[in-house]
Amino acid sequence: MTTSRTDLPAQLLTNRLLTVQQTADHLQCCTKTVRRLVRAGELPHVRRGRHIRILPDDLARYVAACRSTGR
Repeated sequence: MTTSRTDLPAQLLTNRLLTVQQTADHLQCCTKTVRRLVRAGELPHVRRGRHIRILPDDLARYVAACRSTGR
């Protein structure tokens, strides 16, 4: 579920990055859960300093993977 570095610039131009709070709102969970998913490597992310951002496409792939595996 990782994004290749060559795809990243094009995705950043076409997708608006989500904050941890926005990602938590989409998943209907708390921000701590999103941070745990990022730390565990289950949810790909972009980090700029201390700030974590999630590409909408990565969030959609994560949700699809959870749906198909029943996590």
